[in-house]
Amino acid sequence: MTDRYNEPCLISIAIDEWGIAQPEPVLHLNSVYFPKVKKWTWVNFGGHGRLIYGPRNPGSFVSYSILFMENDHDIRRLGQTVESIIKSPEARSILDTFATVVNPTYQVAGLVLTQLTALVAGILQRNQDDELGRFEGTFLRDFHPPYNAGDQFTHENDFITCPVKVIALPERETSGELLAAAFSGNLPKLV
Repeated sequence: MTDRYNEPCLISIAIDEWGIAQPEPVLHLNSVYFPKVKKWTWVNFGGHGRLIYGPRNPGSFVSYSILFMENDHDIRRLGQTVESIIKSPEARSILDTFATVVNPTYQVAGLVLTQLTALVAGILQRNQDDELGRFEGTFLRDFHPPYNAGDQFTHENDFITCPVKVIALPERETSGELLAAAFSGNLPKLV
């Protein structure tokens, strides 16, 4: 890699109320690697962007954590790497938190995702990758608008500008709505 390029990877982990109620917690994982991104430019996605969560009916909440890493080695198998970390004994012990708490809440979900993201970042840093940013949040059903549907906001720090858009999707089989949260069309901007 030269000084003219970044090679970022994006990893998102999300969980909803339904996912923490399962015998084995159900996570929404997403990862992508971007080779040779010129500094000071945007990574552009088509459509609504890259999905952080959904589509699904999340129950009373959905919590997410986003991790950006700078690739300092060949990480062509990023998805497999993240999945193997999430299936590791260390991650399993973090996920076991849900089994020890009666009626886990979004606060517990957020704590678990924070710990999982720290674990993933720590393991990737052992491979000489640099952490560019970590961002987290929670969308709640019982606020207006539910789950912040329609909102757009930006997570940013000195290295990353990451726009996020919350999209409510009509559910065809029932009268309910599904939620999808996505990185919007331009993301991330790397400096």
